[in-house]
Amino acid sequence: GADQVSGGETYVLRMSNPVTAMDGLIEDDGFSVMIPGSLSLSRAGPIATAHPDVEHAGILNRGDFSELTIRFVAGRHPAYRVEARGPTIEITIAR
Repeated sequence: GADQVSGGETYVLRMSNPVTAMDGLIEDDGFSVMIPGSLSLSRAGPIATAHPDVEHAGILNRGDFSELTIRFVAGRHPAYRVEARGPTIEITIAR
């Protein structure tokens, strides 16, 4: 994501272990982030309910890693940033 997101809204997802690595993939309609060694204890779906530019938000636990997926509403591409903070990840999306 972006280096900084001014005026953004931040969403925090709790994870099972401290997050030490993330691998992101930018896509045409959003982004995905793989988080090895940590499973999500939170749901990401409420991000889509709370943010008007997000069409879908989900996080799936897949064995020994989790995968966060954010899809934006067609034609919208807000700035965003995903950061690890101990046993959480913070997703900030511009308004």
